[in-house]
Amino acid sequence: MKHSIFTVAHVGRLRRSKPNGIEQTILGLVDHLPEHNVASEIWDLDPEARTIEMTLDEHGTKIFRIPSRSRVRSAIWGLPIISKNWLRARSSLVDVVHCHSVFLPQQIAAARYAKRTVLSPHGGYMPAVLNGRSRAAKKIWRAFVEDRFVRSVSALHAVSPSEAKQLESLFGHSRILTIPNAISLIPEAERALDRRYLNDWTFGFLGRLAIEQKGLDLLIDAYRDVRRNDSFPRLEIVGQDFRGSVQQIRNSAPELIDSNAVSLSGPIFGQDKNAFFGRIGVFVHTSRWEGLPFSVLEAMAWGCPVLVTPETNLAGKVEEFEAGWICTLAPREIATALRNISQLPREELKRRGANAIRLARESFSWGGVAKSMAELYHTLEVQS
Repeated sequence: MKHSIFTVAHVGRLRRSKPNGIEQTILGLVDHLPEHNVASEIWDLDPEARTIEMTLDEHGTKIFRIPSRSRVRSAIWGLPIISKNWLRARSSLVDVVHCHSVFLPQQIAAARYAKRTVLSPHGGYMPAVLNGRSRAAKKIWRAFVEDRFVRSVSALHAVSPSEAKQLESLFGHSRILTIPNAISLIPEAERALDRRYLNDWTFGFLGRLAIEQKGLDLLIDAYRDVRRNDSFPRLEIVGQDFRGSVQQIRNSAPELIDSNAVSLSGPIFGQDKNAFFGRIGVFVHTSRWEGLPFSVLEAMAWGCPVLVTPETNLAGKVEEFEAGWICTLAPREIATALRNISQLPREELKRRGANAIRLARESFSWGGVAKSMAELYHTLEVQS
């Protein structure tokens, strides 16, 4: 069915050179929604901005840099007057405001004048998040502001069935739709798969180095148990420091790092990240909780089989497609999985890598995800 073109404003950052998972989702939507008669623009709420500025990216997407305040200051004083006035006028020109994070007072203020609002929490309301850092402040903010905002939005977007169930139990919202994250397919993935196991290969992790959430402590403990000789595959850990996590990892495993059994490096982007995914043999993600981890999708799109926990919300698909292996949140089981994988023949690893490419293509490509999101927007238009 052919729909008229209308406009969605995505509230979030747009950094094409160094995007995180949420930003990559926004980028994917911005790039692929036009195929489904949906135009996009970005509302970048920037505490360093002093005036409203508009630029165009290389695809012609309008990016509005809007003066904001910090999270705390926004909770107390709201947005600057210049921003309020601009948002009031601009909101009449867009059909849907799509917010891409949680516990952001400035985002709630930006959505105040919207005709329709979609909220993607991206795992931000998971129990471990609500009960983690600043839990008292979050509880108070929820009681007075956040929950009321969530219940007022036109639709809630969950990235997995488990997140949808959890959102239903928290908010009882009448419209919760499950649409997964997506990943761009990699044209050279098949060629990378052919080369991947010709020589020594490594296990790899890439992502924010949030030790507790990503289960990096469990992974390190398991790896210490299995690393008995130089022939065992190395472990590459790549990502941005998170609250001193790099030093914590170094302190917890000096013998592994000093011997180069485990390498630890900062965030990588562009060609460096492509080289990482094209080099490693098995991607490991032993998370305690997630929405839907973008790095696992990237790994599969590159033809890299994955070892994941059920908490990644990808275990069912990985098992169905035989695109990798599943382990529980126990160092002993992770160690057993690492050991068993290291002993598999090259052809079995390649088979699972090919299945990973097929899984990414059939379940997490932008064609299907952008179409589902566009249908959600159009449904809201019809029902309003």
